[in-house]
Amino acid sequence: MRWAGVWVALVAGCAPPFDDAPALLESPRLIAVLVEPPEAAPGERVSLRAVAAGPAGLVPATEARWSLCTAPVPPTETGSVSSACLGDLSAAGPDGETLTVAVPANACALFGPETPPGDFRPRDPDATGGFYQPVRVDWSGQIAFAFVRLRCGAGRVATDVALEFLARYTPNQNPRPIDLVAGPERLVVRWPAGTREPFVRVDPEAQRVVDDVEAITVSWFVTAGPVATARVAGGEEGAEVERLDPAGAAAAFAVVRDSRGGAAVVVSP
Repeated sequence: MRWAGVWVALVAGCAPPFDDAPALLESPRLIAVLVEPPEAAPGERVSLRAVAAGPAGLVPATEARWSLCTAPVPPTETGSVSSACLGDLSAAGPDGETLTVAVPANACALFGPETPPGDFRPRDPDATGGFYQPVRVDWSGQIAFAFVRLRCGAGRVATDVALEFLARYTPNQNPRPIDLVAGPERLVVRWPAGTREPFVRVDPEAQRVVDDVEAITVSWFVTAGPVATARVAGGEEGAEVERLDPAGAAAAFAVVRDSRGGAAVVVSP
């Protein structure tokens, strides 16, 4: 079973930070927020779904509350999300496991390469040239943020570089893993060859368009039988991790992420 989406960072509540979370699901946790499409321009609509899991397997996140963060990170802060977005926010839609919402028209000014209002400067892109709209999810005492990749253009570059970038750029697609095999000694997730998509980005210092290829990582979650590491780098056609204690029919989940913000969740049969 699989879903496609974006990665999620847990920043408060009952669960530890997502990237540092142990793989063993000892209590219900949000493990991903899924989005389709994974990259959108201002005004375009995206559909998001909260995925939660616990010791008994998947848990319906029917009471999830959704909010759009609209505060850019001030110069005095270094995090991915403004501290203002940890306070009370207006709901982006009704509570529920899913949300369909339009990317705000000013998203590229608040979180992208355009000059934002007030005492702020344009955001710097990540290593892949990406900018992101934060979406907050409150569920079961946890606060999580998903980051929807924005299609904002090339940023502060020469006109010829911007035109080349726009002509060659292909929007990100979510990974499409095939399956997850939960054996007694190893967990193995597989995906088709070519899942690591080629893409172009702008090198702002060299002022030129460069070719790149996505990296893929996998975060593991299990209901019993701990694994050697909670996160591994993926290869061309899959990834695997050692189980430290064979757990029989225990459920397993793999969150497959690409470096441009796309992701998928795969559940063992």
